[in-house]
Amino acid sequence: PLYSSAASDVYKRQVGSYSFLRWEKNGALHSTSTSTSVYTDQNITLVAVYSQPDTTPPSISNVRIDPSSLPSSGGTVTIRADVTDNVKVQNVWLWVREPNGTEKSFTMSLESGNTYKGTYTAPANTSSSSVTYQVAITAKDASNNQASAGWAYSFTVAGQSTGQPP
Repeated sequence: PLYSSAASDVYKRQVGSYSFLRWEKNGALHSTSTSTSVYTDQNITLVAVYSQPDTTPPSISNVRIDPSSLPSSGGTVTIRADVTDNVKVQNVWLWVREPNGTEKSFTMSLESGNTYKGTYTAPANTSSSSVTYQVAITAKDASNNQASAGWAYSFTVAGQSTGQPP
């Protein structure tokens, strides 16, 4: 048959590149997708919806680090980024590259609106020179499209004072 029914009057049938994802029964619309009617029988109109795959990656902007410099004793920095997607943001990660080259990742949480937040606690810096930590953000949407705001962001931890008089 052109269509098959389930107990809930949901009709699905694959025809070429179209799938029946919306239907009408006795004039009642059961979906909100835009589509074209392709078959009517017994007060049931099957509607075909063509869906394009989502190939648009998320967008990452407005990356901020607070504070951008820490004392030699180290401390916690908060990293925020605005992340949007044309469908749905699935995951956002904070990446920190430590001065020795080790990379660590942390899941960022949705703070509000489109702003995601993560924290990182830098250890004390026992050297006399300041050290730099690089930061990157990656995001993935519901269709596994991925975006990255590469290692363009950083914060520093001051070096120990030598205690030498001027």
